[in-house]
Amino acid sequence: PPPVLSHDTSPASNAPGDLSDAGYTFCHQNPLIPPQHLTTTSLHHISTGAITLLPPPHSHPGHLSIAPSPSTSAPIVTTGAGCPDTTLLSSLPLYAAGYHHPANTRAGKRIYFELRILRLPPAGKREEEATLAIGFAAKPYPGFRLPGWNRGSLGVHSDDGRRYCNDSYGGKDFVRGGWGVGERVGVGMSFCTERDGNAGVEVWFTRNGERVGGWWLDEEVDAERDWDPRVGLDGRWDVYAALGVWGGGVQVEV
Repeated sequence: PPPVLSHDTSPASNAPGDLSDAGYTFCHQNPLIPPQHLTTTSLHHISTGAITLLPPPHSHPGHLSIAPSPSTSAPIVTTGAGCPDTTLLSSLPLYAAGYHHPANTRAGKRIYFELRILRLPPAGKREEEATLAIGFAAKPYPGFRLPGWNRGSLGVHSDDGRRYCNDSYGGKDFVRGGWGVGERVGVGMSFCTERDGNAGVEVWFTRNGERVGGWWLDEEVDAERDWDPRVGLDGRWDVYAALGVWGGGVQVEV
């Protein structure tokens, strides 16, 4: 089938050009790090989901806070007024290449996480005032960019419902945007083997517990654009959960 075409811009919010340039500069100056050696304790935390989210270095404390849920201990992320584009990464990789790669384990590996939306700006101004993005990223990733906009990352964005994979332009049409308070949205990746029917990486998205879309990472891309969506995400690097936020008045439980 023909590729899903990319857009040049988003119909919702678009990041300033200087931040886009800064993201490219960051990635050029900071190559992807190789898979890390993990302790037995860290591997246990990964397998049991005992992982939290970390803000990017130098983030302003007034823009963002992270606190454990009183009932579940899951991290709750709250944004303050003026919160710029920000990506938080998981404290440990959900996919650790040195331990989970199908070539080493002879088995596929699935990773997944979801968030529950607790608070958003009032309807009517929501897409103008705040955005959520859920996805994955390899390290290092520019913390002032949303998931999917730069190398080694993918993300689904709430304002336009589009999916982004190493795509600093307008993304690709994917699902309905406009996520609401009380909804749960999730994203997963399957690192597959031939025994699974297709050796490659599949990405999928859920809404309120139901799968509503997906794609294969190695799908065709626009001939006019030369980025490779697989870089950092094809199983050779550690992959972290990535939550993107922009604007104040947002609160989610992850």
